[in-house]
Amino acid sequence: MKNNPLLNWNDLPEFDQIEIQHIKPGILDVLARCERELKRLESAKTCTWAELMHPLEKIEDELSRTWGIVTHLQHVKNSDKLRTVYDTLLEDVVKFSNRLGQSKELYKAYCDLRESEEAKNFDHGQHRILESAIREAELNGVGLNDKDREKYNQISQNLAKLSTKFSNNVLDATKAFKITLKDPGDVAGIPDLLRELTADTARKNGHEQATALTGPWVLTLDSPCFMPFMQHSRRRDLREKMYRAYISRASVGNFDNSKIATEIIRLRIEKANLLGFDTFADLSLSRKMANSPSSVRDLLD
Repeated sequence: MKNNPLLNWNDLPEFDQIEIQHIKPGILDVLARCERELKRLESAKTCTWAELMHPLEKIEDELSRTWGIVTHLQHVKNSDKLRTVYDTLLEDVVKFSNRLGQSKELYKAYCDLRESEEAKNFDHGQHRILESAIREAELNGVGLNDKDREKYNQISQNLAKLSTKFSNNVLDATKAFKITLKDPGDVAGIPDLLRELTADTARKNGHEQATALTGPWVLTLDSPCFMPFMQHSRRRDLREKMYRAYISRASVGNFDNSKIATEIIRLRIEKANLLGFDTFADLSLSRKMANSPSSVRDLLD
């Protein structure tokens, strides 16, 4: 793994060096090393702050920094090949994350550390980190029985897959939408930079002679096109058409997310109920400052 740019970087990832073939071996290597370190921590006889929290931070940081790169590439360089690799590894990453969050040995070590003599000298930040670790373990199902834990883990896997599918559908629906403008009046008011961008998009879509001055211009729902067009265009009817297309992405046709959204809601409720919460909103807010869904509604109102 010495030559894998996904793993070997310091300040910033070398995105221009990372290829799809680097991803699977890189992530599997990280997961294997994290698993070995986790097993070592679980078998440790004593756990001081330095012995427990520092190695755990390294595990979580190493996985998040490498998988974060893959997730970022999935969002900005999405392709069929990348999707295949991402979907294959997603199950392994979720599985390890659940394993880490549900470790009874780590949970006991957290609780023992909280009651230890050492904890009396912890500063506010250390106490907060430790309490957060205990709460997260509980919210990850560490206290569930075997049957419910298996159900929780399956829900986590399904939610991860559905969320990825949801995002892919939004991306595909965004890419599928295009409006070709040929009348200079259609682009009245838009900045020169946007004219250049939309003419370039037109050339990529078969209008080889397109120029920023004479057109044609192809509009898309990508943010660099959508946002400035909505801000500067003098054509109210075109702004309305773009706006309606943007807010209804992935709601009809081949990329319809309606059933996926319904299933995500169902699974979120089921997950929350397994952990003893009435709603997913209650589960979500258990990590936040707002103490109830009603208080959030009152604030918004």
